[in-house]
This record gives sequence, C-alpha cells and structure tokens, in this order.
Amino acid sequence: MLPFYVESLEENSNYLGFGPWIIMDVNQERVIGDIGFKGVPDQEGNVELGYHVIEAERNQGFATEAVEKMCSWAFDDGKVKSVEAQCDKSNIPSQKVLINNGFAQTLSTRDMFTFKKVKQKKDKKNRESRKEI
Repeated sequence: MLPFYVESLEENSNYLGFGPWIIMDVNQERVIGDIGFKGVPDQEGNVELGYHVIEAERNQGFATEAVEKMCSWAFDDGKVKSVEAQCDKSNIPSQKVLINNGFAQTLSTRDMFTFKKVKQKKDKKNRESRKEI
C-alpha cells in the first residue's frame, strides 16, 4: 500500500496522514501491526479507519492505544467530524477495542458491524483548562 500512498501524496498533499501508519512496540523497537485511514475525509467529514496487530502481540492494549491516538490525530484536523471502522461480527476483541475508544455500533450487515465515533465539541472552558496543562 505504501507505493500507492506515496503516489497519492505526490498528487495531493492533503493525503498526508490519511493513509497507512505502523504500530510499534517502542520498548522492543519493533513493528507489531499497522493502522491507517482509507483516504481523506469525505464531504461530511467522515474517515474510515482500519487496523491489524500481529497475533503474538494481541490482547496487550496495543490496538486500543493505536486507535485512541489515531482518533485524536484525526479530530485535531478541522475537517474530520467522525471516524468509522468495520469489524467482522466474530471478532469480539476488535469490537471491544472500538467500544473502549468510544465508538458506537451504527450498522449491522450479515457478516460485519460498522462502528462510528463522532468528534465531541469542546466548550470554551475545556479548551482554556487544557492550555494551562
């Protein structure tokens, strides 16, 4: 996917960040998975997120942390209003990752669930208190 992403970036710098990323175990300095957006925000400000952690590294919180960080990054972009992710109905651990990150199930098909997290509006008081930190 990286060659296609690089090509997209060469054509349009707005794709920066809205492609593949890697998940690393920083303590052991090795790649343990990937995560990324499947393109830039659509007209409604929605982006789709996908992720994968290698089997030996699952159930250690890596996916939960990576999804949290990606959503934070996306919501810092003024164009992103929501993040969606699809998950196989039998993939309970991945469903838990999404639910633990504030996603809600919005659609169910025969084999898949779609989850969505909507950007929360911060009031002025919250923004000011974050500046103090």
